[in-house]
Amino acid sequence: MDPFQQEKHGEKAIQEQIARHMVGIVYGSGNHKWEGIGTGCLIKWKGSFVIVTADHVICDTNPEDLRFFFRPDETLKHASREELQALRGAPTKELKPFEELRLIQIIRNPDLDIAAIEVDSDIEKKYAAEFFP
Repeated sequence: MDPFQQEKHGEKAIQEQIARHMVGIVYGSGNHKWEGIGTGCLIKWKGSFVIVTADHVICDTNPEDLRFFFRPDETLKHASREELQALRGAPTKELKPFEELRLIQIIRNPDLDIAAIEVDSDIEKKYAAEFFP
């Protein structure tokens, strides 16, 4: 395999692993319910399982309105920007719904723009997800 192909395969392997530790966060309440999307990182910290995100992502959302996207169970699909811009839509069979999680607590620090959403550890069993130690 030529070095260019090795590099491409390496990049895809890294993306696969990173995606296991990330979630999409759907936010917004009231008239703006579920209108925003941000990201979070799955972290195991001092025995707790948390989703770490920017405080500005969740600060104006009622905790019961937060929803989460997990990576698909199968290998990630790759497309160029041009391919994505040319799409007229996505087949509904390809869409994965967001998930409601039981939130244990939310710890926020607006000054540092960081928040930790404590969740159940069983996420790793239910989804293609893994918490960083």
